[in-house]
Amino acid sequence: MKALSLSGFRHRASAQRSAWIAALALAASMTSTVRAQDTGAESLDLGQLSYISGGIGADESAAMKAQASSYSLALIFAQHLDGQDVFLASVPVVISKDDGTSVLDIVTEGPYLLVNLPEGIYRISATYGQREKTANVQIKPWAHERRTFLWEELGSAAVSTTASAPTVVAAAAAPAPSVVVTTPTSHLPAAKTYGNVSYITGGIGSDESNALKAELGKHPLSLTLASRIDGKDVFLASVPVVVRDASGTVVLEATSEGPYLLADLPPGNYDVSASHKGEEKRGSAAISAGKPARLTFLWQGSATP
Repeated sequence: MKALSLSGFRHRASAQRSAWIAALALAASMTSTVRAQDTGAESLDLGQLSYISGGIGADESAAMKAQASSYSLALIFAQHLDGQDVFLASVPVVISKDDGTSVLDIVTEGPYLLVNLPEGIYRISATYGQREKTANVQIKPWAHERRTFLWEELGSAAVSTTASAPTVVAAAAAPAPSVVVTTPTSHLPAAKTYGNVSYITGGIGSDESNALKAELGKHPLSLTLASRIDGKDVFLASVPVVVRDASGTVVLEATSEGPYLLADLPPGNYDVSASHKGEEKRGSAAISAGKPARLTFLWQGSATP
């Protein structure tokens, strides 16, 4: 397994990068016979399933981010190590259908894996340092899903990325330099919609976390999700969140993609609920013009072995 520091990415040879970028442009038309051991940051087509793996170096990382919304599923692999987040490569990943049939079995070529999957429910398994993390995802034809697999240091808190045990992201992570030199606002995740409600969710990695922190209070509802594990506060991802208006109607239902969720809600009174490891937290948000609401849900618990 390779651990790639955010400040220590190495550029690949120019010819290899050019070939990879060209492959992005031809992704829609490429067809290849693919085995689990195939490598290279190129778009590979398996009938209804196509994918790209890579993201080593600023150029590949920026290109992968630009392509992410074109794929139904985006996976990111990282580890919290020595007080900073580092990206990972050479992570074995298996994606299986709901019935257990494997549809993709590869070793990643960088911290990003973008996959186009047919509509359905899938189980994702990723292994780093002999520690497996899993996540379930439902692919819909009109939606883009993202999951982050983040491993803690050996001996630190480690929680699997499952519906009942969300990803844990260290709250006290020291800022790590970004590999893409842009203004912080460029690191904001793309906005999503649920009905008529627009929202942003994320906060994995120092660049995205800082960008979202700068947005707290600028949206009618700002939600922070965290847990106290073994005496240390950690941030959470993959937490189901539901927002209901005063009549009990669901106006927003989403799974967080990091510790922050910012929603653009009209003025009114709302009930906000979030679930982590089977425990539901609820809060009330009174939103009026010029008066946003900020909620923090903090769970108490111990580390999962």
